[in-house]
Amino acid sequence: MLVIERLDPIYADFTISQNSLTDVQQQMRAGTLRAEVRLPDTDAEPVIGQLTFLDNAVQDATGTVSLRATIPNSSHRFWPGRFVNIRLVLSTIQHAVLVPASAPQMSGKGSFVYVVKQDSTAEQRAVSLGQRQGDLIVVEKGVNGGNKS
Repeated sequence: MLVIERLDPIYADFTISQNSLTDVQQQMRAGTLRAEVRLPDTDAEPVIGQLTFLDNAVQDATGTVSLRATIPNSSHRFWPGRFVNIRLVLSTIQHAVLVPASAPQMSGKGSFVYVVKQDSTAEQRAVSLGQRQGDLIVVEKGVNGGNKS
């Protein structure tokens, strides 16, 4: 018996929760989806691939949907059967305000951060938080670019 594995391009199969399916389908129709793939044991820049397969059924037992990304692999950095970290990028927020994920605090009125004013005093500001990006989080409302938190 012989199994042929293609190395370049290589495929990365992964799953998403059925709760994310609508967003993925919308972005797939718009043609804006990309997959960032990296090895878990390295800090190297991710390799950008394209989503090339979306299963037509939700798995009953897990509530997940299978996907496949096709990734260029001319350097043979990725190997069949090896685990990778995949981030499916649904959208990009231009000029987003990012703060360390540890900066926002919670109160009875919601999330807030402290902002350093021109006179070097701190002011508490209510904020609306968006998606997390590694150790940073997007501030959708409440802080402008250039403020110090």
